Amino acid sequence: MVQTGRQTDDTKPAKHDRRGDILAVLGLILVIAGIGTALWRYWPDLTYSVGLVDDSYPYPSKLLRGGESPESEELPADSRVVIPAIGADVAVFDENQWQALRDGAYRHIETELPGEGGTTTLAGHREAGKFALLSKLKPGDVVILYWEGTEYDYEVTSVSTTGPDDVEPLENTGYERLVLYTCVPRFIGNKRTVIEATPVF
Repeated sequence: MVQTGRQTDDTKPAKHDRRGDILAVLGLILVIAGIGTALWRYWPDLTYSVGLVDDSYPYPSKLLRGGESPESEELPADSRVVIPAIGADVAVFDENQWQALRDGAYRHIETELPGEGGTTTLAGHREAGKFALLSKLKPGDVVILYWEGTEYDYEVTSVSTTGPDDVEPLENTGYERLVLYTCVPRFIGNKRTVIEATPVF
C-alpha cells in the first residue's frame, strides 16, 4: 500500500480547538466575575426588596419594643451607629477619614460630638454593609448612635438628595441633630443622600 504522506484533517493537531476552549473558559470567568460584582454591589437592595433585612436590635437600647430583646446584653465596646430599619450596624471613627470610610463611618470632626446640642455628621460609603440602604429610610425611622459608652437615640425627620458641594449637612442649625450621608447612585456617586434625625427624649 502506497502512503502519500498527506495528513488528513482528522489527524491534524487540535491546536485551534484548544485555543478556542481556553478563550471560552476565560469568557465564562469574566461573565461570572461581572455578575458577582453586580450582585455584591446590589445585594443590599435585593435583600431589602424581598424583606430579608435583619431589623433586630444588636445591642441594648431604650427604644426596644415590648417583648423584644437585643442580640447582645452589652453595649458595644466601640462607637457605632445602628439603623434597624435597614439592618445597619456600622463602626464610627473620628480619625483618619479615608481609613474610617473603608472600615465604617466617619464623624466629621468639624461637627459637634453627640449630645452637645449641635450638628453631628456621619459619612459612610454606599457599599454593602455600610450606608448602602440609607436612601430607603423614612421619617419616623430610628437611628441609634452609641458613642463612648453612651446611647443617643434619634428619629429621622427628613430624607433628601443634594449635590456633593452642599455644606448644609455640616452646618450648625441652632438645634441638636444627627446627619448621615452617602454617595448615590451606586455606580456613579455624583449626588448625596442626606438623612436628618433629631433626638428622641
